[in-house]
Amino acid sequence: MLAFRGLWPIRLLPDVTGSHFKPRAKHVILCYMSGGVSQVDSFDPKPKLRDLHGKPMPVKILRTQFNNNGNVRALPFELKRYGQSGPR
Repeated sequence: MLAFRGLWPIRLLPDVTGSHFKPRAKHVILCYMSGGVSQVDSFDPKPKLRDLHGKPMPVKILRTQFNNNGNVRALPFELKRYGQSGPR
């Protein structure tokens, strides 16, 4: 941001001095999950996973950052429909 800021006249940049709200947060927790599943993949029913549970991946994939692909894992619970939303 410093390099970009130096290219523009100050009057064209927004004021970034602070907020009109008093900050309330005292701590921040950052969960960085490299290779973690997305919310779409985690709640989308995949019946074939039960058949492949514990077996090596059936397709060729790139190695992960820890140099281990591991095995396929099925969901440890059943997905249920709640109200008007959820898996069908």
